Amino acid sequence: MKDIISLVKEFVENAYAVSLSNRIWHTHINSVVRNSEMLANKLGVDVEVCVLAAYLHDISKIEGDKKKHHVTGAIRAKEILKSFNYDEEKIKIIQNAILTHSSDENYVPVSVEQKILACADGLAFFDDFL
Repeated sequence: MKDIISLVKEFVENAYAVSLSNRIWHTHINSVVRNSEMLANKLGVDVEVCVLAAYLHDISKIEGDKKKHHVTGAIRAKEILKSFNYDEEKIKIIQNAILTHSSDENYVPVSVEQKILACADGLAFFDDFL
């Protein structure tokens, strides 16, 4: 049986393949995942939660919501994770990280997990640049 990270990675990978956004998958998403994992390890927080948030943080963009993707993405993440019977408390942490990862001043990152995703997302642009 696959672990939750493998299941979510496969789900997101398939979603991006269908949307023909493979460039985003191979560059941005993978960079955010690597950066989130590295920061979570350094800061001693739940790596699984941070990696799942990283995989799901832009899921709504492929569904056409580029303006408020952080809001709809938090909802989609809950739906996706519930379909895998994932822990409710961890889902809430992931939802809040996704909700606060963008530059929307109505949703500012507060927790370590939220800050990790926001920073990992920003750092990913350097990975693309370098």
